[in-house]
Amino acid sequence: MILVLGIAVALIRAKRPEQPARPVPTPSYTNLHGIGEPIPATGFVQSLITGGYAFVAAIDHEVAAVTALDAATGRRLWTHALDGRRLGHPYLHLMDGHLILNDLITTGSGGMTEHVEVLDPASGATRWRHDLGQRDHAYVTDGVYLAVGPDNALTGFDWNTGEVRWGLPAGPKLIYEIADRSGGGIDADHGILDYLHGASHFYRAETGGTIREYNLADGRPTGHSWTGAPAAIPDDSFAYHGKLYLVSTERLSTFDLGGDGPSVAYAILPPTPGFHTANLLLPSVLPCAGDAICLRAGLKVVLLRAGATPVVQDMATFDFVLPVGDTIYLYNGPIFDRDLRPILPAEVGATTTVGVDDGRAVLALDETQGQPDDTTRAMKLWLFDPATGKVVGLGGLPSKPHAMVVGQRRLIAVTTDTATLYAY
Repeated sequence: MILVLGIAVALIRAKRPEQPARPVPTPSYTNLHGIGEPIPATGFVQSLITGGYAFVAAIDHEVAAVTALDAATGRRLWTHALDGRRLGHPYLHLMDGHLILNDLITTGSGGMTEHVEVLDPASGATRWRHDLGQRDHAYVTDGVYLAVGPDNALTGFDWNTGEVRWGLPAGPKLIYEIADRSGGGIDADHGILDYLHGASHFYRAETGGTIREYNLADGRPTGHSWTGAPAAIPDDSFAYHGKLYLVSTERLSTFDLGGDGPSVAYAILPPTPGFHTANLLLPSVLPCAGDAICLRAGLKVVLLRAGATPVVQDMATFDFVLPVGDTIYLYNGPIFDRDLRPILPAEVGATTTVGVDDGRAVLALDETQGQPDDTTRAMKLWLFDPATGKVVGLGGLPSKPHAMVVGQRRLIAVTTDTATLYAY
């Protein structure tokens, strides 16, 4: 799933015209100020600010390293070089005292496989690591590290030791129960919010239309099961608040698993003529605005509530829908309230949402547009409170587009060769 999202982002960015780089204006600092010393960061870079730490993971020429800073002072705590030849964008989580790095590692046969490495956030020491098979993929949950093998064989690994906690044989299709999106860090490289699958259970769809519920902690059936489900469950389907959301490129519908999620149905219209379907990642369906479902189909964003007429907004371009609480963000565009009404002031209408920090969005405007994405730009920043509509200017800083993260009133900006921690 992470890989597909990353590929979609790469395709979108590839459409932008390549132009000669222009000098980056010297930014003015108002409410922003750098803390600590910039750290080297070249190649593919991923950052995370949480739990009193600021982490930067970088993969350059297949060599990877992770650096940790004290988020309050910017003091460098440690840098840990990772073994093995690495590929692609790293992916970071901090969970229950574990720093988790997901990425891709090359194999001896010249292929690549998904890799997880769990570090001590205080020291950077490796606690354990695991390489999946070439046909395997994984879900990071707050209960276990869940590896999905060929034909949906499942293995649950203990986060503390890396040892196998339980296993289930191949066969029934996995359906995961997604968590409420309480975080606000936006992972631009993967096109998703930085959040974990936080439910305590999951489901498997058996032949004949039976859905069975399992405990995530021990892999055992809970005793709850349902019959009459569709015999073929589409790949992008998921469960949320006791409803199974059946997602295909043509329609969205629900199957009741005894919960309180909204029961919705919607016919997905074909994409806009002339729009490159390879960039669509159809469809994108997410819980949003408390009791609703957001669906992005082509160039439309649709808000669905049980018993209500769908609310539709036409967008000019493809974008990511990122719900946080009752607010619905488009990564490169408008911000909406819980009824899909635009609330972003016109003065900052052309900005990108960097992230949502304690309920307030950090917005960025690229003041040197038209340059390749791997060049440093002059970025102007604002803080927007969706509850009040108030906008506060933060000043400017140099950064690559899509290379800033926020959290705990801190911001990491990545330039061509460094990552810098800022306070605001």
